[in-house]
Amino acid sequence: MSTTNVVFDKSWKKIVNDGDEFLLTVPVVFRQTVEVAIGEPEAGAAGHEIDSQLTQAMNRALIGPGDVYARRTVTSPVTGVLTAWTPA
Repeated sequence: MSTTNVVFDKSWKKIVNDGDEFLLTVPVVFRQTVEVAIGEPEAGAAGHEIDSQLTQAMNRALIGPGDVYARRTVTSPVTGVLTAWTPA
């Protein structure tokens, strides 16, 4: 298991492989949001939004099976905190 800081921008980025468990949060610094999706999102696709002001998080149980992708919803980058592991 490892915890890393991931910088998100407007491009979709693969953050977790299918089958791995994870927890993704966004630190509460002003209001920051990140979108999360399963499978490689098509151009223009929206994801499930995580809002730092609401102390929201995303994990495998909430989003389901598949590779996990995430991106920033506005121009300025944001750093998320990702813990991911392969179940035994």
